[in-house]
Amino acid sequence: MSTYENPQNAIEAGGQALRPLNRYPWYNPVKDGLQRVEVRAPEQANYFHVSPVLNALIYLGALAVLAVVLTALVFMILRALGLRKPSSKRDEPLLIGEAQRIEALPYPVARANLSLLDQARNFYQTGNYAAAMLYLFSHQLVQLDRRQIIRLAKGKTNRQYLRELGQAAVLRQLFGQTLVGFEEVFFGHHEIDRQRFEACWSRLPEFDKLLTQGPPAA
Repeated sequence: MSTYENPQNAIEAGGQALRPLNRYPWYNPVKDGLQRVEVRAPEQANYFHVSPVLNALIYLGALAVLAVVLTALVFMILRALGLRKPSSKRDEPLLIGEAQRIEALPYPVARANLSLLDQARNFYQTGNYAAAMLYLFSHQLVQLDRRQIIRLAKGKTNRQYLRELGQAAVLRQLFGQTLVGFEEVFFGHHEIDRQRFEACWSRLPEFDKLLTQGPPAA
């Protein structure tokens, strides 16, 4: 009987043939058969692993950038709003935008770097009360126009301006007092004394306060 005619011999021959495969994990040489192979999923490489120290530095850097952005944003908002310290002057120096108001005044005032009020004060301090009255009246007209209480226009009469004040009795009285002094100087060519001018000048703070309130509706 040949070797391959005996089943047992055939099994042993197969085992001999498979012995070189002992290095493979799926072959069990003891049992001369297949065995289960444990297969594990490959670990994923963490290409983005960052140390805790680097994480902290990144976090602090982000906070710093955010603080800079917020500071710049606040600065731009404040700049856009044009926030600034309030001026202590009641009448700013004449600007180009005031040209039309100056042209509409009933008295041809001299152009200067000083405001109308400052020029009135200078004339007052030097004793020229007539010129001081002219500039004081011009100052009040410009201020009333700025507050849109009256509308300055060339050719208008002083009585028209007075009527535009409507029912603002106190404001009408203050402005009317200066108006009468102006007409005495400008139209009547009269001199006025210090006492007469100071009667109008001393009530200027009251006049300014009433301007912020505005006259009541007629």
